[in-house]
Amino acid sequence: MAVSVATAAVIGLAAEAEGDVGEAPFEVAGDEVPPPVEADGTGAAAVEGVPVAVTAGGEEEQKVLEGEDEEEEKEVKWLGQYSSAQRILLVGDGDFFFSLALATAFGSGTNLVATSLDTYGCKMHAYIYMQFLVRRFQERAVVHLDGLDFRAPEALKSKYNKAESNIAELKRLGATVLHGVDVKKMKLQSELKNRKFDRIVFNFPHAGFTGKEDGMRMIKSHRELVRGFFHNAVCFLRPSCEIHISHKIGSAYNKWDLEGLASGASLVLVEKVPFRQEDYPGYDQKRGEGTRAGKSALRQNRWTLYFQQYGIVGEGSLEVYLCMDRIEKLGLPKPHVLNISNPKT
Repeated sequence: MAVSVATAAVIGLAAEAEGDVGEAPFEVAGDEVPPPVEADGTGAAAVEGVPVAVTAGGEEEQKVLEGEDEEEEKEVKWLGQYSSAQRILLVGDGDFFFSLALATAFGSGTNLVATSLDTYGCKMHAYIYMQFLVRRFQERAVVHLDGLDFRAPEALKSKYNKAESNIAELKRLGATVLHGVDVKKMKLQSELKNRKFDRIVFNFPHAGFTGKEDGMRMIKSHRELVRGFFHNAVCFLRPSCEIHISHKIGSAYNKWDLEGLASGASLVLVEKVPFRQEDYPGYDQKRGEGTRAGKSALRQNRWTLYFQQYGIVGEGSLEVYLCMDRIEKLGLPKPHVLNISNPKT
């Protein structure tokens, strides 16, 4: 009759304790291979002829448990309104100081995509045109090339003397940096294809100086810029997430009517908070165009406006009630509310 492994181990221990019993018998039927005995280094000695399965124990097991605890307790880092757990798209960040402030505070830029309108590197169409002129006119090509801005880095550096070093540091921290991104056409940007974000940030949008700030021509240009941004940004926004625009409040700026422009892209204002520049070390709002490009702009009356899509919003959150209130005031159609626990509803 075959003896089980557990029984053999017990008999062996008893025999050893009694001293005069001798070795405990261990039998197996035929060619049957006995199952392995687990040993963690603290139990009974292995029985001869029985395979032993060694399990991780002692210090190794403790290390595994400690590693799991560290992962669970990994702290989410915050800077101002943004956290390291959020996937963030930043547009129009001319000198990349705002993006760098976030990446530095988080200790990583892996969740950040920082973009600017200024291109960086040789413009391909200008390069091709230059080659054509050289072949067509040979030595006379230099005359035709006079005034042609085919070296984009010079334009970027002439505006922002820290841009290059900021870009290098962002890349070192793992951030994605894109250049030549037009917010009115960015849904066509191949690098952003199929990307979704928790926050999309556009600080102090400005269409450039083509007249006085309070002139209707300027206001129209600004409105077209923001309208194009909203219609493109919603393509990259995850459900129940936000688009942030930092903007000045005042007579000329109020005429932009950001809430009206947002409603055209199925967005509604859910919150407005003061913009605190001191929350973002190194960041300074600068002019991007004109003779004062790269110079600091006026800092008073600056706010950050949070927008959410009102076509689909999360159920049961404060934002939903804020959305509903704004929607009723604007006379917009009531949204379909997404039940997060049952997305089919």
